[in-house]
Amino acid sequence: MIFFAGAARYLLPMAAPVVLLASRLRPKWLAAGFAAQLALSLGLAVVNYQHWDGYRQFADSLRGPAAGHRVWIDGEWGLRYYLESDGALPLKKTQRLRPAIS
Repeated sequence: MIFFAGAARYLLPMAAPVVLLASRLRPKWLAAGFAAQLALSLGLAVVNYQHWDGYRQFADSLRGPAAGHRVWIDGEWGLRYYLESDGALPLKKTQRLRPAIS
């Protein structure tokens, strides 16, 4: 089974029964399962790095246009982290923005 948003409190009690069931498998099946798990975990690690690199590149692309201006961010933690490290301000839930008068 795959849990999309499974919490540890639901998944942790399943660990012991799964290990007991897996211990009854033949060694070649255990090796195949280990290899599949290794390939999946390495693939997910690469995709995770690429995803965060997209946030970094997007934040870098905003440096020029945002230079000398105030920037507020109300978004995901990844993008928010990179923009706040460049000086952006967090937008509060009740905060209202007004257009600048030129």
